[in-house]
Amino acid sequence: MVAGDNCVNDSRHSEKELCWVAPEQKELFWESWGEQHAVFDTRSGETHLLPDPTARVLQQLIVRPGTVKEVAESLCAESGEAFNEQSLEVVERLFRQLESAELIEKADT
Repeated sequence: MVAGDNCVNDSRHSEKELCWVAPEQKELFWESWGEQHAVFDTRSGETHLLPDPTARVLQQLIVRPGTVKEVAESLCAESGEAFNEQSLEVVERLFRQLESAELIEKADT
């Protein structure tokens, strides 16, 4: 994984401001059935089943590394939903799930 151009991670930034990256698209193979997605990670050899919201977060980070706030704002704009603290908390939870599955990681500084 590589860090994004705009990513800055240091101790002065809160957890929501940390920049996250995903593997390159070529390292993941996707199958989708409606709002369910299977992602095969060639790096680990593992397949992950992801609901649509989690898959959308991962897809955003594949395109461009970003912070929880940046991804939440982008997803809200894409869906026409209002950006608020609740949407930020939902995306933060999805980031934790993706990190736990080793599908994303904090960007190197």
